[in-house]
Amino acid sequence: MKRYADIVELLLHHGADPNKRDIIHNTPLHLAACIHNFAIISMLINAKADVSCLDLQGRSPFHLASSKLQILQKGWREGAIEMIKLREELQQVVDLLMSVVMRGVEEKVEKLLHSDINELQMTKMNLNSAKPEELDNQMSKLLSDIEKFSIA
Repeated sequence: MKRYADIVELLLHHGADPNKRDIIHNTPLHLAACIHNFAIISMLINAKADVSCLDLQGRSPFHLASSKLQILQKGWREGAIEMIKLREELQQVVDLLMSVVMRGVEEKVEKLLHSDINELQMTKMNLNSAKPEELDNQMSKLLSDIEKFSIA
C-alpha cells in the first residue's frame, strides 16, 4: 500500500486533479475510502479533494467509510474479526474524522462542533483499553459521528 501512496503523492505533486471522476463518478477520495487507505485519504484532503462529491449512487466518500465501518461491526459481532485488527481499523477511522475536521473542512460540514474533536481524540485513546463488549458501542458511536458529516 505504501507504493500506492507514493504514486498518489507523485501525481498530486505534478498537478493531478484530486477531484477527477471516473466513468461512474467516483473520485480518488471515493476509491481511497473504499479501500480504507488513510494515508491516501489524508493526501487527497490536503490537496483540496471535495469531500461532498457524490457518485452515481449518491454516495459521498463518507458514506463509503460508513459502509466499511458497518462491515467491521458486523464482523466483530459475528466473531469474524480479531480485536487487535478491529482496534487498528477503528483508530484509522478516528484519524480520518480528525483529519477532515482539523484541515478546515469543517466550514462545509453541518452539526460538527469543535468539542467533537476532543471527543474523537478520547475515543482513539480509549480504543486500546476498551473491553471487548465496549468496542461495539464505540463502532456505533463512530457511525453516528460519520453521519454528522451532512455536507451542505
